[in-house]
Formats: sequence, structure tokens, C-alpha cells
Amino acid sequence: MNPMESESFPVTTAQLVRNMGTDAIPTQIIVSVYTNMIYLMITQTGKVGTLTMAKKDHLLSESSVLLGDRSNLLYSVYANHISSLLASQKTLLLACSLLKPAIDPDNQDAIDSWNKAVFDDVLSGLKELGFLQPEHDNE
Repeated sequence: MNPMESESFPVTTAQLVRNMGTDAIPTQIIVSVYTNMIYLMITQTGKVGTLTMAKKDHLLSESSVLLGDRSNLLYSVYANHISSLLASQKTLLLACSLLKPAIDPDNQDAIDSWNKAVFDDVLSGLKELGFLQPEHDNE
């Protein structure tokens, strides 16, 4: 059964913990599906972190930071991209708290590589939990 279409009461929840990124940092992913939205928590700190809401209108997604670090555009990118891949038109509420990489802050290539590795691991985890559209399995 597709967890995105579950009618169980009160909420469908799935979670996993795996080491993510080039530093293999333990990361917890929790997905809760409500009737009107999907709550996704990605945390390496055990905290909620920044809350970002992404609303999907057909293929486009628009996000806004509700609480937390508005200067960190990475979380808006996460919210928009994940929302566009979800097998649902529901609003996504992303709670994200990632550790800063132990990389020289002037080495942008290394930071980008680290961020990509973490994001790829997050997408892999969401696929494992069954929360992404099947046609995106090869991304």
C-alpha cells in the first residue's frame, strides 16, 4: 500500500535512521502524512530546526520559511525539490536541522559536494520509505 494514499487514523508515520553524507552523520528521517499535509523531519541534531512550508501547484512548488534560519536557502531548496517529487499534491512541512560540515568554509566545492551527498541520501531514504513517486527511482 502506498503510504501517501493511506486512510488510516489518525496519521501514517514512517521513520528511519541512517548515516548520511560524506561524514556518515547519523540522520533521522520522520514522515507523517495527515489529511491536508505531509510533515517531514530531517535531523542530525535531534531538534526540529528550521520549518519550511512548500505548496505544490501542479508541477511547481513554492516555499516559505515559517520558523528558523531564513538565510539558509538550502532548506528551501530541499522543501521545493522534495515537494516536487512527492506522489501527492499535499502541502509539505519540512523540519530540517543539519549539522554544518567539518569543511573549510572557503572551500565551496567541498561544501557543495557534502550538501549533495546528504541530499542524495535523504532522497534515497524517502524512496526506501515509499514516499516518492515511482518514476523518480533513477534520479
